[in-house]
Amino acid sequence: MARPAPGAPVSAEAHKGDALHRPHGHSSTAGLKRFGGSRGGDVAELRNAHWQSVCFYSSPIGPAGSDRRAHADMLQESLVKPAIAAVDPRMTVVRSDELPSSSITASVVEHVVNSRLLIADLSFHNPNVFYEVGMRHGHKRPIVLISRDKDPIPANISDRRVIKVNVDATPAFVSEMTSRQEQIADHARWALSQDEIAERTR
Repeated sequence: MARPAPGAPVSAEAHKGDALHRPHGHSSTAGLKRFGGSRGGDVAELRNAHWQSVCFYSSPIGPAGSDRRAHADMLQESLVKPAIAAVDPRMTVVRSDELPSSSITASVVEHVVNSRLLIADLSFHNPNVFYEVGMRHGHKRPIVLISRDKDPIPANISDRRVIKVNVDATPAFVSEMTSRQEQIADHARWALSQDEIAERTR
């Protein structure tokens, strides 16, 4: 693709492509920081602080009023948010349908790659969720996997820990809710600790 002439305005489409292909940990301020620009360093630190407060919840969502939307809402409110609050009350749980509608694909990719933690619900074998799990694994970032207990786990991730949840029987779900919250929180702490260890050795 031809580069614009010096001084020419850069299109919004070019900016969107840059956001999609920018490696994890890099921002448009990296050049300023590298050449000693204090403003670049400040902006990069603010950007990093923002992502440290984000947990992205990758989930099958479905249309409003659908069974899948009810499932996603129930797990997010009953399990994921309480678990993350127990891990770090400064973290906010974000789902793709809560992101700005413009450039949704670029925004999802940015959240999958950069969020401090990703919790993925493998229920219904949603292809978008598996794509996001693969992307997250490729970047070696911390992740927690959950699923309905009746959904089989594909062979290529069968060696990963998956927290199973009984969502078909309300009494069973309620009786297991606290233990499932604790399991998610415990695995999140472990995943984050492994990321911190890896970060120190990079």
